[in-house]
Amino acid sequence: MKALIRKMDGWLLRHGFWEPQTRSLVRVHCLASAGCCLAGLLLGLLAPSMIWFGIGAALAGWNFYSLSSVIRLFSPARKTPKQTSVYAFKFLFRLVILGLILAGLLRYFKVSVVALLAGLSITIAVILFWHGYRLCERKPKEA
Repeated sequence: MKALIRKMDGWLLRHGFWEPQTRSLVRVHCLASAGCCLAGLLLGLLAPSMIWFGIGAALAGWNFYSLSSVIRLFSPARKTPKQTSVYAFKFLFRLVILGLILAGLLRYFKVSVVALLAGLSITIAVILFWHGYRLCERKPKEA
């Protein structure tokens, strides 16, 4: 597991995630999304609606990575305002694509809304877990 974390950290560093906390959150979210996607696909053999949970988790992972890659660029030292606006436009374009994918899934494939929303809410669960873990990890300061 440590080798996987090192590889992911190296990949995230190469893609511009310089801040350790942001890199850690993105790494945890990618691992959780991949795990939920795999679980959804495997459990889909027993309950077909679980496949939609896995697809929702994959979409949440893609959306979270894309959002975090844009937010990290809003630092003034990183890019010029023109480059930042191009990245922001790309993110908004990805967000529109995500909305179209969700609309298509709900309209044409008649997916389980509950399962899809459960997969999409993996982002909230990961952020809460990550923040709680970071709070418990801190040592209290002594006077």
